[in-house]
Amino acid sequence: MILKRLLVFLYPLLFFLGIELLFYNINYIVLILIVLSILLLITLKLLIKDKFFSWDFWGFVAMSFLFFYVAVCFLFIISSDVFRHSLIIVFIFILGIYLESIFSFYYQSWQYQPNTFENFSSFLTLLIFFLAVTNLYAFNVFLNFPIWVLSLILVVICSLLIFLAYWTNKIKSKLKFIYLIIFNVIIIEFFWAIAFLPASFYINSAIITIVFFLLWELFKAKLNEKWQNKIIWRLGIISGILLLIIIISSRWS
Repeated sequence: MILKRLLVFLYPLLFFLGIELLFYNINYIVLILIVLSILLLITLKLLIKDKFFSWDFWGFVAMSFLFFYVAVCFLFIISSDVFRHSLIIVFIFILGIYLESIFSFYYQSWQYQPNTFENFSSFLTLLIFFLAVTNLYAFNVFLNFPIWVLSLILVVICSLLIFLAYWTNKIKSKLKFIYLIIFNVIIIEFFWAIAFLPASFYINSAIITIVFFLLWELFKAKLNEKWQNKIIWRLGIISGILLLIIIISSRWS
C-alpha cells in the first residue's frame, strides 16, 4: 500500500525530470519517451487492481497515454521557455490528480466521493481534445500537413475519447455507435471549417472544443435517457457565453 501511495507522487516527478531532460537534449527524444511510457504502464499496472487484459485496465491506460502524448506534443509548439516550464508543472499536477483518483477509487473506497472520477475524466477528455486539436492545427501551419490527413488523425483521437467517455459514464445503449459516427462527422466538418478562420490555432481549438463539449453533453443526456429541454437551454447558454468571450477577446487578422 505504501508503494502504491508513493507511485502517485513518484511518476509525476519522473515525468517532470524526463520532459525537462528531453528539452535539454532533444537527441534522446525517442529513448526518453519510450522510458517514460514504460514507467507509466508499470505505474498503472501496480495501481489498478483489474486484470491486465481487462477493459477497465486498458480504459485507464488509454486515457493516461492520450494525455501523456498530446501534452508532450503541445509542449513542442510553445516558443516561450517560461511558459513551457509552467505548463510542464501544470501537466504533472493534472497527471498526479488522475493517478490519485485511481488510487482513491481502488484503495480508499470509504473516502471516494461518487462521480469524482467521472467528473475529472470529463475535464481530462476536454483537455486532451483541446491539446490534440491544437497540435493538429499547428502541424498544418508549421509542417504544412494536409487537412484531410489531420482529419483522419482527429477521427481516431475523437473516437477513442468518445469510447472512453462511454466507458467512464457506463453508457451501454445500443445506439452509441450510431451517435459516435454522427459525432465524428459533425466534429470533422467543424474542424475543416474553422481551419479557414483568420485566427490563431489556439482560438480555433478553443472554438471546436466548445462544440465538442456541447455535442457530448447533449448526446450523453440522450443516451442516458435524461433528455430535457432545460438541459438544452443550459448547455446552449454556457456554450454561447464561452464562444462570445472567445470572439470578443480574440485578435482576428
